[in-house]
Amino acid sequence: MSASFQSARSSFAGWHTPLRPRRGQAAVEFALILPVLILIVSSVFEFGRLFIVYSSLSNAAQEATRYAVASGTNGSGTLHFLDCAGIRAAAKRSASLHALEDGDIEIWYDDGDSTAYDSSTYLALCDGHPAPSLIQTTDRIVVSVRSTYQPMLLMFDLPPLPVTFLSARTIIKEVQS
Repeated sequence: MSASFQSARSSFAGWHTPLRPRRGQAAVEFALILPVLILIVSSVFEFGRLFIVYSSLSNAAQEATRYAVASGTNGSGTLHFLDCAGIRAAAKRSASLHALEDGDIEIWYDDGDSTAYDSSTYLALCDGHPAPSLIQTTDRIVVSVRSTYQPMLLMFDLPPLPVTFLSARTIIKEVQS
């Protein structure tokens, strides 16, 4: 063999030796970045779940008040704004991705002048079966839907997060044509 071929061959053989330590270096770098990657992916997952709960409860409150202010009666002759079971059913139907119980849904009537959306200023509670004469056309119905968001992944030490939505609309007792 010629001397130039021998030197090229020996330099080529030396060129492969540094690759072996680099494979170990890549494994160490991956091991260092893996916890950060898992944290990012699980955070995206948890925030996605929180957004689903948020939008589901918001939609449930809005749909319940839409049902309540619809003019007319339900199938059994009860006015929509007095049909507590129908209002709760509308909320549960629209929150299909998040299970709601009857206790998660509060319904009350107020005079429409109050800016405090809490049940302490109510005229009547829906469950108290108020008389239709007690509720005037300018009054409003308020539906409160609440639930608790609990993270699924245990790597986050977050306490349960209460989520509450309120929706209020003015009651129209009758529509004249």
